[in-house]
Amino acid sequence: MLVAAVARVAAFGQGGPPMITDDPGTPGDSKWENNLAIAFEHRSGETSYDVPAIDLNYGVGERIQLTLQTAPVLLKRNGHGLIGGLGGAATGYAIGNHEQNERYRRGD
Repeated sequence: MLVAAVARVAAFGQGGPPMITDDPGTPGDSKWENNLAIAFEHRSGETSYDVPAIDLNYGVGERIQLTLQTAPVLLKRNGHGLIGGLGGAATGYAIGNHEQNERYRRGD
């Protein structure tokens, strides 16, 4: 029970791509921010699932963030079996300004 209480204090929720939220800050120097989501899309005759959608961010200094986004994808078509593979991957970077990083560190 104590471990759960400590983990609850140490963990806090945030969002960013692929989540539909606004996360202007960076993780901070040598820190990771990992976002996972389950996304699906249904069309006539088929459903696809991103399980999970993965958004990995690494802080380089206080203002720079490196990003990798990808997802394993499952596709189910009517009359066919389930197929899967790795969806598209995207890499990138973000440069935050000092004011955003201050707000991020304070948790406002």
